[in-house]
Amino acid sequence: MRKPITTWPIAAILLLGCQPEPPAFTEPDRAAVAAEIEAARDAYFDAATNFDVETLVSYMDEDFIHMSNASIAPITEEMLREAWRPLSHIKMDRTSDRVMALTRDSGYTMSTASYVVFDTAGVAVESNDWAGTHIWIRRAGGWKVQAVHEGRPIQ
Repeated sequence: MRKPITTWPIAAILLLGCQPEPPAFTEPDRAAVAAEIEAARDAYFDAATNFDVETLVSYMDEDFIHMSNASIAPITEEMLREAWRPLSHIKMDRTSDRVMALTRDSGYTMSTASYVVFDTAGVAVESNDWAGTHIWIRRAGGWKVQAVHEGRPIQ
């Protein structure tokens, strides 16, 4: 004997099939989102090179993670303050930049640069080449960095 088919599975299938498609993510949309991400990236880099901890952490998502040649770790405001205490600024010459909007609310940036780090007396204490990828997501408070992967040539 066959069991009768109830109506709720059929209704669920019909409801799922009748959902409107999300609006297309057009090239003009992609360019507009990329411009927003680029502006956020530039402000983030300005904060980093000027050791502006408050602004820098305002761009970090609550689940921010930092990956480098040496480690994978969350970075806190206190960690930044401690690391930057003996330093004054970074002179960074970006040599290439790429911004890619993946959706209306996500994208990434890739950059390469050469940099010099200065101590509080204005003496250069480190110089190197650098490459970094930043994953950006839109939150209620604006664009946030969810993850950073950066590397320097291994000496």
